Amino acid sequence: MDNQWSHTLLLGCQDVHEHYKLAEEKWILLDLIHEVLEAAAKVQETFSAECYPTIWRILPACEELLAD
Repeated sequence: MDNQWSHTLLLGCQDVHEHYKLAEEKWILLDLIHEVLEAAAKVQETFSAECYPTIWRILPACEELLAD
């Protein structure tokens, strides 16, 4: 239903969400943060297991993380 109120509410929501828009620089920074956290998560997964020992994987995994 299109009426005066629904149009007003829609505009109000757009104004509220406008505050949450990110500039291009912020998106680039978020992408970099994501890459770093993704690499760290992959290394952590490499040496985490419940059924078998993985201590021998820690040093190579950490070296790979630092090399990136």
